[in-house]
Amino acid sequence: MPMIKTKTPGVYKYVREKDNKAKPDECYYIKYKLGSKQKTEKVGWKSDGYTVAFAKEVRNERLQQYRHGEFIEQATTIDDLWPNVRRWMENNRKSAKDPIRQYNMYIQPRFGHRVVKDITKGELNEFMLSIKELGRSEQTILHIMNTFRRIIKLSIEMDWYAGKNPFDGFSHHFPKPDNQRVRFLTHAEVEQLLDRLIEIDDDAYDLACIGLWTGMRLGEIYKLRWQHINFDGGVIRIPDRKNKQTGTAYITDAVQAILDRRKGYEDYLFPRYKGAGNKPPRLFTKTVDELFNKGITDPRHKVTFHCLRHSFASHLAMKGWPLSIIRDLLGHKSITMTERYSHLMPDQKRDAVKSLDGVFDTSSRDNYRANLRLLPNDNE
Repeated sequence: MPMIKTKTPGVYKYVREKDNKAKPDECYYIKYKLGSKQKTEKVGWKSDGYTVAFAKEVRNERLQQYRHGEFIEQATTIDDLWPNVRRWMENNRKSAKDPIRQYNMYIQPRFGHRVVKDITKGELNEFMLSIKELGRSEQTILHIMNTFRRIIKLSIEMDWYAGKNPFDGFSHHFPKPDNQRVRFLTHAEVEQLLDRLIEIDDDAYDLACIGLWTGMRLGEIYKLRWQHINFDGGVIRIPDRKNKQTGTAYITDAVQAILDRRKGYEDYLFPRYKGAGNKPPRLFTKTVDELFNKGITDPRHKVTFHCLRHSFASHLAMKGWPLSIIRDLLGHKSITMTERYSHLMPDQKRDAVKSLDGVFDTSSRDNYRANLRLLPNDNE
């Protein structure tokens, strides 16, 4: 939600959305011009006792100080930047829930009061270590640090802050977690899973089949509507992919059978899971846990719905299909993401080299070694 003009010139307010209170809290800001430079300054929240009248007084004081050459620019803290960043995230991300939680739980208690320009790389390193000591995973630490960095970077890009970013030259110290899921299903495991699902839940079975035969993510399948299906062309248009581009999946005989079975639904193919995000059906999770995940502690080796996407790609790789084709089918932004499947591809390097037999004529030198004179050993 953008800042709202109040009736008082130069005073603005931000109304906190999704506030459980009867009257949502308001934060007051002032805008004023110093020469040719536009300034925006946070005054404070209504819940802390700040008012529009007080904000007006602060603005008048700033202008008077500037006219008399007494203006001292207020040091910007992380808390000063956060309201603007939060509004931006709430309006430009699918969900701002995670960064808001990370800010409230980790960043604000440690750095909220700190002046941005005074934050050192040593403090950032100590911050990472303190989170690790809480028992958080490397992936969690990475998410928190990326949110922290984004707060300052976005503030600089939007001219909410004109100072230096303490994260410059520090990002290479971020954790580099190895969290790539490597588990995929064999042919026998696919048969085992589908045999169980078809007995207990039609939706879970159909979702699994589409995932296996198209490589689509679960959230993408949940969003499928009949307007995305082109029966004549034999394709499925995948809107709103992770890379923000429209993708294409192809209707195989197995997928066609599922589409035919679901024609009774008018709009969404899976209306039961409209708005479910990426959460798989409960019976799917229960089934894969019983079949494949007993005693498995490493999450990379656990079977989840996303493993169906990996199974789709892995079996294409084992069939010898080029990585560029697999990349396009998965909707990966770069080939680097697809290279995880390269080790599964048939080793064609030996065959490629052997194919040169007979290409280069060496018949005139077949007896080369036989005609060499034996050279005496220098040690003799």
